[in-house]
Amino acid sequence: MTRVRFAPSPTGSLHIGNALSAVATRNFGEWMLLRIDDTDPSRDVPGCEQGILDDLRWLSVFCDDAPVRASARRAYAREAAAAYGLARRFECVSH
Repeated sequence: MTRVRFAPSPTGSLHIGNALSAVATRNFGEWMLLRIDDTDPSRDVPGCEQGILDDLRWLSVFCDDAPVRASARRAYAREAAAAYGLARRFECVSH
């Protein structure tokens, strides 16, 4: 099974490039994950996550599971970075 993901940032509504990427990604994969890339809270715009979901629904792009947030997986990413000796580099970009 081909698993794919679409990871927009919640900084505004989908632009044409994101919309095309979502449609192409959905058509390529048999199973699709929506991962909201919310790792920079200073750029997040309230209500944009719902807007992304509404835009995807309008495009008939449906995901196979509930959306996940990149920020919720921060601890997992740190562990994975440490396992590969990248912990210091990861800490620099995760703030």
